[in-house]
Parts: sequence; structure tokens; C-alpha cells
Amino acid sequence: MDIINFGNILLQNVENNLGDGACVKFQEIVKNNGVVYHALVIREEGSNISPSIYIDDFFNMYKAGESFDSITDMVVSLYRESSAGLGLDMDFFRNFDEVKGHLSYKLAMAGPNMDRLRSVPVRAFADLVMIPICILNIKDKEQGSIMITTEHLDMWGISKEELWDSVMRNTVKTFPASVKSINEYLEPDMFDSPELLKNIYVVTTQSGYQGAGAVLYPGVLDELACINDSDLYIIPASVHEMLVVPAGSCSIPPRYLRSMIGEVNSSVVRDEEVLSHSLYSYSYPEGELKICDCGN
Repeated sequence: MDIINFGNILLQNVENNLGDGACVKFQEIVKNNGVVYHALVIREEGSNISPSIYIDDFFNMYKAGESFDSITDMVVSLYRESSAGLGLDMDFFRNFDEVKGHLSYKLAMAGPNMDRLRSVPVRAFADLVMIPICILNIKDKEQGSIMITTEHLDMWGISKEELWDSVMRNTVKTFPASVKSINEYLEPDMFDSPELLKNIYVVTTQSGYQGAGAVLYPGVLDELACINDSDLYIIPASVHEMLVVPAGSCSIPPRYLRSMIGEVNSSVVRDEEVLSHSLYSYSYPEGELKICDCGN
């Protein structure tokens, strides 16, 4: 049995369990970098929310011997828990004045994502795109997001420029940047010489959710360059954070840094969380951020 057949059978089981008034759909959902997940999208009569319950792990459980009845019970339980925890009134989303305070953006690779972003008013930066999103606080402050599309702009009666003006003003205020030494994220005894890492910075947002875009906040890179009186290398660790290294104190040639990025992306970072295979540089005091020319 493949996951398509599994999903359709599970759909029928879940619908039967929930009873009349429940609408369950099986969908393939394309996530960041073209990664495909499979989900049951469930909506009950009178509800304005439709939680997506991803079933890929449940399929693996089935292949390992778990019964359909047991998996159905787990899916329904997860749906009930998700629905109770959401507590969202999505009516606010129709009013742009109410949405403004939730706007932010996330970064993604342009190449593998452009097909799914055709209806999204993105901004391009180098080989990346800035994707406008509305941040939602759900389940005791766990965060999720809604990607903004051109249909939303039409509903709100605003232009792309007006959207991005609000995005940039709000994201810096509501989702402030976090800039810390990488040492603050590591155990003291992980390295024999932790002082070697003291000039490596982790740039993200205070929540850490889709925080790599904080590196583009006004003044973030300029302040690090000024403190270190140096140009900077910017290493995309994942969609959640960037690493920033002063070029003046970095003994690793740029071409090796770029090679390290590729190796980490292929062996450590989840496919949907890979941000870029490029190394970036920030020139000081010119203030130019671009893909680094790493030479041969």
C-alpha cells in the first residue's frame, strides 16, 4: 500500500469516527523547497478553522504494524486537541487594520519555490525571496503563519507597496531581532577553546520562528560590522537563523565556508528548512549585502 491509498482509507475512517457534519479531505501539501507532505484537512460544520493533520509519520507507523483503528483514534485525538488549542477567530483576517500588527516575513530560496509563490507578492533579494506572512499565536503561544497572497491584497484593497510598508514597520517592532554570540547556544565544555567562537554571532528573532530574515532588519549588520570594524560573512544556517562572522577574524577562506554550507545542508538541516547554499558578504562601511564572490 502506498501513502495515497493509506490516506484515502484513513480519510473514510476519520469521517466515520467524527460523524455527520465533518468534511475531511486528503491533500498533498508542498512545503518549502518543494518538500511534499500528506495531510488530512478536517473541518466540522460551524467551524471557521480547518486543521491539517500530517499523516506521513502515521503511514510509517502503519508499515511498522500499527492498526488502522489505532491510527484513526490517534488522528481524531490530535484533531480534537488541535481544534481546542487553536481558539482563533479568523474574522479578524478580513480587516487589514487588525492584520497589520501580525505581519512579518520569512526568507526562502527563490529557485525551488517560485512555482508555489506565483500568487504571493514576494520581494526578491539575491537568490532569496522575502515572503510576507501573518503570524498567529496558537496553542499557548506556539506560532503558526498564513502566507499572504494577491487575493488577500484584493480583499483588503491595498497595493503590494502598502503591504510591504506595513510588513517592514511591524516586523521590526513586533518580532525584534536577537543577536547573540554562538557561545550562548553551546555547552561550555563542547569545545576546548570556546574563545575561537566568540566572534561568531547567531542572528534570528526573539521567538526564533522563521527568524533568518532578521539579518535584513535595518541596522543589524551595520552594528555588528561597526563593533568588529570589519566586513562580514553571513552563513545561512537554516530558515530560522543566520550565522554572522567578522571577515577580519575569520581564518577560513570563503570558498571553504561555502563548501561547509552545502555539506551541512545535505547532512544536518531538514530539507524544508534549508535556506540557501550561498555564502553572503556585507561590506563595511559601504553597507552592501550580496552573494560572496568566493573565487575558485
